[in-house]
Amino acid sequence: MRYTLAENLDTNAGNIATFGKLVGSAGNPELKPFKALAFDISYEKYFGTKAYFSAAAFYKKLDTYITPATNTAYDFRAAAGQVGLPIPPAGSVGTFTTTVNGNGGDLQGIELAVSAPFSLVLPALDGFGVSGSYSSTDSSVNLPNLTGLNPNQQVPTSGQTIPLPGLSKDNSKLTLYYEKNGFSAFIATNRRSTYVGSVANDSIGGYPTLRFIEGSSWVSAHFGYEFQQGPAKGLSIRVEVNNLNKPVYRQLNVDGTEQSKTETGASIAFKVSYKLQ
Repeated sequence: MRYTLAENLDTNAGNIATFGKLVGSAGNPELKPFKALAFDISYEKYFGTKAYFSAAAFYKKLDTYITPATNTAYDFRAAAGQVGLPIPPAGSVGTFTTTVNGNGGDLQGIELAVSAPFSLVLPALDGFGVSGSYSSTDSSVNLPNLTGLNPNQQVPTSGQTIPLPGLSKDNSKLTLYYEKNGFSAFIATNRRSTYVGSVANDSIGGYPTLRFIEGSSWVSAHFGYEFQQGPAKGLSIRVEVNNLNKPVYRQLNVDGTEQSKTETGASIAFKVSYKLQ
């Protein structure tokens, strides 16, 4: 097991900020892969070469799944000694995150997608179009056993179910695009609803507590050109911009109070590629 340790400033709501609190994470070599019995049915309809509509419904019976897990009272004394990190004034107890297996659950939902070139309605708008997708998923999985995180914290999990961590109930994407004569451009917005981010074994009420990630949306854009002829044929130049709306990601407690917040900024990437002819 490989640990990563850092000293951290804890600004959790309701607690006095303490410098030097240990935070660590590790992989889990005992993880089993996702294992499920799956069934799906789909319908697709095409209009010409670019327009289409599709719909799908699916069901999965999960045998195992993988979820992030957090121990808010982990004793890092042994791990700190292994990497030569001194114990800070706040003590050897800190927050430890890893991934664990859960066993058993159900997942079902629908997916819709559409792509519509504007030239279907008005030939003068050839090259312009819109595409979109939406999915709605319901899930229920057995609460994972967190006792492996710390043998001294036994947490009962019998009969408890939660939504599948990391999976939003609602996801959507809408894209406005232009593609013609080597030019390409699009602007897209993505949206996902609040979801379970991880399970923490601070044992409020005798059971693990959930950490939620608040629903968010983000906007991206792309502008590019691919040379169609001449010595530069196959050369592509593009600019990609992500997080145009500077989204803020919040981790929430069960009662909706803010656990942590991550502010982002727009990022710009300039890319050049070449396809051998």
